[in-house]
Amino acid sequence: MGREDNLVILLKYIERALEIKAIDHYWMIDMTRCLSDHEYIATEQARLDKLYPGRVHLYNSAERKKLIQQGDEAVKQTIGKWGTFYKFLKRFNDNDIIAKCDDDTLFIDVETLADAYEFRWLNKQPYLIHANCINNGITAYYQKQKGIWKDKRLDLYPTCGLTGPLFSHPEIACDHHKKFTNDLIQSADNIEKYKLGENKYFCQRVSINFIFMLGSDRHTLMKIDEQDEYETSSKIPQKLDRPNMIVGDFTVAHHTYGVQEPVMEELKTYDQYLKLSNTVFGRDGFNKQKQITKTFNTVGVIKHKGKYMSRYWGAGDRKTIKNNRTGKFLCLDHISRERTIGPKKISTGKHLTKSALIGSDEPMAWYVHDDMIRTGAEILKTTSHNPDATRFGSHLINIFYRGNYTKEQLKLVKYGKDWLIESKPCPGYYLSHIVHTNGKEAFMFVKSSAEDADSWVIDDNQDRADSIVAQIIERDTPDNIDNDHTYGTCDNEDLILNNMTRGFYWMVTEYIWEFEQHKNGNVVIKLIADDKQPMYLDVDHKRGILITGDKKMQWKRDGKKIQHVNTKKYIDIKNEVYTLSDTGVPLNISK
Repeated sequence: MGREDNLVILLKYIERALEIKAIDHYWMIDMTRCLSDHEYIATEQARLDKLYPGRVHLYNSAERKKLIQQGDEAVKQTIGKWGTFYKFLKRFNDNDIIAKCDDDTLFIDVETLADAYEFRWLNKQPYLIHANCINNGITAYYQKQKGIWKDKRLDLYPTCGLTGPLFSHPEIACDHHKKFTNDLIQSADNIEKYKLGENKYFCQRVSINFIFMLGSDRHTLMKIDEQDEYETSSKIPQKLDRPNMIVGDFTVAHHTYGVQEPVMEELKTYDQYLKLSNTVFGRDGFNKQKQITKTFNTVGVIKHKGKYMSRYWGAGDRKTIKNNRTGKFLCLDHISRERTIGPKKISTGKHLTKSALIGSDEPMAWYVHDDMIRTGAEILKTTSHNPDATRFGSHLINIFYRGNYTKEQLKLVKYGKDWLIESKPCPGYYLSHIVHTNGKEAFMFVKSSAEDADSWVIDDNQDRADSIVAQIIERDTPDNIDNDHTYGTCDNEDLILNNMTRGFYWMVTEYIWEFEQHKNGNVVIKLIADDKQPMYLDVDHKRGILITGDKKMQWKRDGKKIQHVNTKKYIDIKNEVYTLSDTGVPLNISK
């Protein structure tokens, strides 16, 4: 924390949580940027400490005051640096559960908070457990699937967990705030409308508005400073083969992201939360502890000789793109460059890996949609800065940042057996491969006739759709690289490269499985696949391979092998593709 305006509301909920012993201790981590906020926090800590002796603590106060007194420039240098908080975690132990709460959390369902802590203690598999949050991209998607919201724009999953429709369209978030606060002002029982009724595993980055962490994970958490959302919800759990989870029945409200603030101020969403806090705490009986849904399945990865059992990444909406004229595949090269400060390029010692478009003999999987080509959270740029240009370069740009997915659009135009890739905002401009006079290649949208434009082969690899393969996950990121070098390969050369861009998100997905236990000792094996419909481990008997499908097939452990209950056959591997046989192969299942 902390901004006084927010804390006027938040601390009401914290005080009640202390009163009903939903929390044992409350730590106020001083990250203020002005003296008045700093003094307000100190005053409130002293007040709460008198009410709840030895349970309310102030941290980093003297250090922060000294920094503020150095002036605005010194404070600005700390923006985006969170090491103060994460180093603080060293004081905890393996038996502690820690909730990190943003200071613009303007509602907490205090009555279910204790049970949410209990659930975090019971389920130690996820790296993070996130509250069911109002105004959070990931949770809003699942709330829409539950029928809580009606706006169809929320059917679009925040790609790689980054930002999302709420970020691009702040008016949606404002509508959520208005409906949520009005419902709860009307009746406390209306909180039931916003519960998911289940706990959802996911493998993506998430904006960490209210998260539960394990004290036993403090040794990995303590190393974090910058990019803490990425580190906590993506980079670290991916290395540990652990998913994240939303606790579906514990609800909080996060007020605003920076880009939403002008709209929020205009529509006075803050005033609604202030009114709600006065209404909630004016009611009799708001001091109970209530239970939430605490059911969950075990999760883990399945390996054979160190290779992960994964859903194939090169089929369906993941396609290869080949230039007919050059015979080369559209691919990515990854270049690491040092991050420097200022015009004198002062060294930071830290590097960032960026992606560049190249032509390659090796195919790579791209997401190809009707109106965009992307990989991960980056989209192929299709607009020109110069309206008079006869050609303009194409590169990768973040999809959701300021709604780029609504602007950077293209059209796939059928041309014989193949395709032309046309800019939608600039009709008559087609994606082409260019070689400059200095020998460097580029991919540009060029104004030309369809006959003169480059054509492309777009292959959906449909023969391998939904198949299960043996994936090698390469994790070779040096410590001085801020983002991630993780990517997927396979020993079968017919299986294309799983080479994502180097953004700040979970790089390789769809390799962690959920095991639904049945009374007869069998299990249904479900893929954690985020925005996709439930995907269960299934058998395509026609192709003779394992796939992900919608049928809940039952499987049985037999020593180190897994048996398909219906056929009595065992999971096997042929040419790095999973199949069934009478003998099968030994598998290592980590749970």
